[in-house]
Amino acid sequence: MPDYDDNYVSGCHGTVAEQLDEAYYDDRSDADDDMEKGRIKFPKNKLYGRDKELGVLRQLYGAMATNNSDERADDGAAREGTRISFAGSSPSNIDSRVVFLSGYSGVGKSALVAEFINQIQQEYNNSAANDGSSPVLHFSGKYTQQSSGAAPFSAVSEVFGNIVSSLVNGQQRSEEEKKYTRSLCTKIWKKIQSSGVIGPDTDGNEVLIEIFPLLRPLLDGSFANNKKLQRMESMSNVEDREKKGEPTMNAVKESTSELLTLIASSLQRPLILFLDDLQWADGPSMELLLFLLANAQMKNLMFICAYRSNEVGVDHPFADIMTKVTESRGEFVAKVDLFSLSQEAISQFIADCIGMEEVDSVKELVEVIYPKTMGNIFCVMQAIEELVRKNALYYDVMCFEWRWTVDKVELANQVGADVVETVKSKIKGLSVNIQNILAVMAYIPFSVDVSVLKELLLTDDALNENEIASLLKEASDEGMLIFLAESGHYVLAHDRIREASRGYLGGKEDHDQLLLHMADVLQRLGKGSKMEWCLYTAVDLLNSLPSDKVNVTDLIKLNLRVSKIAKRRGSPGKENSLLRECLERLQPFKWKDYDLSLEVYDAVIVSEYTLGNQDRATIAIEEVLDHAKCLGDKVSAFLHRVKSLCETKDYAMAAHEGVKILNMFSYNIPLKPTKLDLVREKMKLRLAFKGRSYASLTNLPVVDDPLTELFSEVGRDCLFSGQTRLVVVIAWTAVRRAIEKGIDRCFSLCLVMLGTLLGKKGNVRAANEIGNVALTISENFRNNKSDYSYTQFGSYAGIIFYLQPFRSGVDVLQQCYKDLKFSGKFDFALGSMLNYFYAYFAAGLNLGSILESKLLVLDEFSQSVDRGGFAATFQIHRQFVINLRQRSEQPTLMNGPACC
Repeated sequence: MPDYDDNYVSGCHGTVAEQLDEAYYDDRSDADDDMEKGRIKFPKNKLYGRDKELGVLRQLYGAMATNNSDERADDGAAREGTRISFAGSSPSNIDSRVVFLSGYSGVGKSALVAEFINQIQQEYNNSAANDGSSPVLHFSGKYTQQSSGAAPFSAVSEVFGNIVSSLVNGQQRSEEEKKYTRSLCTKIWKKIQSSGVIGPDTDGNEVLIEIFPLLRPLLDGSFANNKKLQRMESMSNVEDREKKGEPTMNAVKESTSELLTLIASSLQRPLILFLDDLQWADGPSMELLLFLLANAQMKNLMFICAYRSNEVGVDHPFADIMTKVTESRGEFVAKVDLFSLSQEAISQFIADCIGMEEVDSVKELVEVIYPKTMGNIFCVMQAIEELVRKNALYYDVMCFEWRWTVDKVELANQVGADVVETVKSKIKGLSVNIQNILAVMAYIPFSVDVSVLKELLLTDDALNENEIASLLKEASDEGMLIFLAESGHYVLAHDRIREASRGYLGGKEDHDQLLLHMADVLQRLGKGSKMEWCLYTAVDLLNSLPSDKVNVTDLIKLNLRVSKIAKRRGSPGKENSLLRECLERLQPFKWKDYDLSLEVYDAVIVSEYTLGNQDRATIAIEEVLDHAKCLGDKVSAFLHRVKSLCETKDYAMAAHEGVKILNMFSYNIPLKPTKLDLVREKMKLRLAFKGRSYASLTNLPVVDDPLTELFSEVGRDCLFSGQTRLVVVIAWTAVRRAIEKGIDRCFSLCLVMLGTLLGKKGNVRAANEIGNVALTISENFRNNKSDYSYTQFGSYAGIIFYLQPFRSGVDVLQQCYKDLKFSGKFDFALGSMLNYFYAYFAAGLNLGSILESKLLVLDEFSQSVDRGGFAATFQIHRQFVINLRQRSEQPTLMNGPACC
């Protein structure tokens, strides 16, 4: 048979076109329109049956700007509305829009979005020379069904990676575009520099670099200084990052929102973000997405969120997100449902594929294909290719046209009903090397470069990178892969191809051997923050294998390692699932390896408690208390037993249990201290000080002493249950321990409780001394913003103002609010602002409109986090400010507009 082109498939009368566009499996490819070469043509730049939905997207995008006065007539049904112009719009005034795009797999969601972006891009290209406006920036990210093997926030990470590739790495087509993006990148960097949330040396900057490592060049300005980038990366080892603690979800939300706001506000045209397959998004992504979509402060952004309607029921987390976002954003939210294409649209598509001008001429094909595929465009394309492979549909080289000679019944017999089996039959006709590549890629949730793929392949004959690149191109030509221009990598073109590629592996032994090989390679490659995804995938592959196929001890250690990474990356849910895997693997020999068992159970205790799973936490606590060899190994279990009691709000019981535990360490703390007990404890303290003052505590060495946190926890429970004498005794005992052992990060909290009680009893000078010592000691632990800010807040609110001016603490308390809010400690954050206003009023500062605005913002924030008591208090304060400004005769009468 003549070699018509490079894409000839052995055994077929036709060939398939080269595939380079992700939209191929929706309803288009990049093939041209010349039919004489005998190719199946999946039409390019033509969207079938989606005029209405396309019009909705264009209308929403157009609503984000003013319409140009020289409106042009629409050039097609899909281009409903007017020409989109942003000449008179300020980015900071354009409210963000949210589109929820639903539809079955393969129905054409990505093709609709691609065509929408293509149209507005074309409109920009046609108008840019006239109005000098900026390009349309759009970035996408896609979640994968293999979410267990993916890092947290995977699609968001992909979006940010694409942003950096486009803006920082300069992946543009022309010098003019490169010049524009360099200018834009500098503009964004200047805004980042002046940001109090994600500017250099802020916690937000560190959080974003930790969670999304690819953002580093944009966040530290190293896009203009490669040496600085190398220096910063060399510092980012696991040990250094772990010392800074884990970022809270609120920190991730605030930082991500700030970055997107700064980028979008730098653009003339709205930034388009497309997130696909949200039915598979991880928990942290869901939480972040809800925050971003429901945030009315986000401007100049268009979010398009695609999901599979048949996989998102009423109980799915994403369904809850859609409900909440719709309720909060109202008119700025749209829902677009994509259904299967009509028979008329499929008829036109098939006619265009095989070069028939008359739709009626393909009626017989349509009557066979449509009932089997129900108008799903991906399934239609697979059915056409299957007919070609089976020679039921072939290209007649004599007549230069596509033909079929069998009747409709025979055609129907040639089209399978299971699309996965259809894809498997296609894979069967490919070379063994391509089959191996597809099998490997089926287990990788992300795109990988050729060098990584070379390592992962398990073949008899080693392939070099050029050979692999050639095979990837060939697989792309066959429509199995797509090429992503942003990353320069290939990915599987559809999840049905992933499913078929996995199912096409040989026997169980071949399958297990491949997974073991891939996991071993990925563990070797998983070094550095940018390659941590390798470890997520490796542990996922190994966890899918039975215990007799793996080294169980090594697997438990790997699960522990990756769980720590997940925790550091803001995913406590992922951490928890990995730790539960550890427990399951550990059961046959638990406590035989004492150190490993203790490490696993201690991690499980913290994880289950943090997630509110008290029953599971209690089981793990009892396991440690029953098997730990010494009191020191039981400290974490003791601590969380007390914390668990606090969850019941029975602080007296928690305090009683806590004192009993502390006494196990030979401290002999009386449960109900008398005045004589206080005298004895005070004498012990004096003996420990040896004539020195509290200021001497600042010279003690810094240590990691877990028992100090237990002192702090028990002291707080005593305070909440009104046992003030017991608080003093516990604090004094903690001081004695610090003199003996050194100071831990929680020690300053013990001093704050002691100083607060002394101040209330009138011993102001001693309280002030202790408060200042607590502040000084807390400087050793500035990296732990939660404890540091709480110490600052407690010291100023309860101690420092006794002898120091109120004005001295105003700025400090406001910063405490920012840090505690960033850390997710909303109650302490709002408490800081209440004390801020008390200090503000007491200092006699200006009661201007800015103060009233702050109170209004705090009122709204309190309500958004379900803190109604704080909201009511801020409303009262705001009304008080209004009354004072209006010189009301009854300034304490709270019946004005702020209290309505």
